Amino acid sequence: MARMSSTDALMRQAVTWHVLLNSGDANDDDHQRFQAWLEKHPSHGDAWKRVHGALDKALSPLRDQAGADPVAARALRNVIERPPRRRFIRGALAVTGIGISGGLLLSRMEPLDALGADFATGTAERRQFDLGNGNTLQLNARSIVNRADGALRLERGEMLVTCTEAATPFQVNCDSARILSHGGRFMVRKEGSRALVVAMEGPLAIEPGQGRSSLALAEGLGVYVEHATVTPYAGDATASAAWQRGLLEVDNQPLAQVVDALRAYRHGYIRLSPRAATLPVLGVLPLDDTDRALDLLGATLPIHVTHYGPLLVVIDTARIGSVG
Repeated sequence: MARMSSTDALMRQAVTWHVLLNSGDANDDDHQRFQAWLEKHPSHGDAWKRVHGALDKALSPLRDQAGADPVAARALRNVIERPPRRRFIRGALAVTGIGISGGLLLSRMEPLDALGADFATGTAERRQFDLGNGNTLQLNARSIVNRADGALRLERGEMLVTCTEAATPFQVNCDSARILSHGGRFMVRKEGSRALVVAMEGPLAIEPGQGRSSLALAEGLGVYVEHATVTPYAGDATASAAWQRGLLEVDNQPLAQVVDALRAYRHGYIRLSPRAATLPVLGVLPLDDTDRALDLLGATLPIHVTHYGPLLVVIDTARIGSVG
């Protein structure tokens, strides 16, 4: 496990202070301790400004939604558990008028764990970074990459690297493997404990975990790597990176996997029932218009897609005779 940097630690401290000071439980001693922490070092003030600005930006539309749509607020309350007030300091931000675990909903709006990252994207954001020497990094929505020991480390989400030919290989690490390229283009997607690695242009060398020897991956092919297990990827390599064009191309994939991809582009929750999660999906969906994508799913699958304002969507199987 990677050690938390001093910047990450400061960001977490700033988030904790923001939670406490907005909880309604902060007393005079808490405010004095916060002021002492703030004045202890200029870096504390910088961390507070970043966190305070990000949280206020994320919470504003939630407060507006609570006042404008009480039905959606009640639905959200039923979906997200409200924690006891004494546990407030552990991450639950009370959103005025909604009464939900705002820390969880806030994470949908503004990923807090990305605040101290070297490279990161928020919800519904794709971004390209210039790494110098002709190398570029492109991230899908809600992705995090850090620099570590001369390499890039994928912490969450999806990355696409374009690197120039060089004697020293370009290196990307993740929990499951080390990926090396002497020039070309490749994609890495983190899926829980496993990673999907696709050689888009040029070959790759992959070193799985647990001491397994390196394997060569030819251009146009992909593999899943999980610990010491390597499994061929049966899908289309080009389709797997369609997100860079704002599209999600699926070929007989379960609805649960499709919904996971849409969640990265939606501010709010998509709740999927276990009955609907295994339904196979085939088609092309727009990532930048998740409402349209959900409409398409509802029109082509035996499911009901119910919207409770912009903050909650519930997907379940349709009853017999009620599809459409």
